[in-house]
Amino acid sequence: FNKIKTNVEWLQKNSDREYSLNLKQYDIDQKQMKSVFKQIEDAYKLAKPMDVKNIAADTTDANRTKEKTERNQQFVKKVGEDIYIDQSVKILNRMIISENIAKKN
Repeated sequence: FNKIKTNVEWLQKNSDREYSLNLKQYDIDQKQMKSVFKQIEDAYKLAKPMDVKNIAADTTDANRTKEKTERNQQFVKKVGEDIYIDQSVKILNRMIISENIAKKN
């Protein structure tokens, strides 16, 4: 998240700057901008997607039509690749483990 923040701040700072009329310098600037965008995209990708599945009640409803099935599969895939949901799950797991350890002591 820090890398994302740093890159976004860099983009904001450089979004309104003046560009050189020198074609070579302009190309260098554009490559640098594309590199930062790529870093941001890569930072949003999980190394390994989460294993997300529907509960039984949702599976029954989602499989009623072909369109619903396809939309549900796309939704489950997006959720499994979402960095914010991944971090939220990790935080909740740590909280649950901490609470269980506290109860044992």
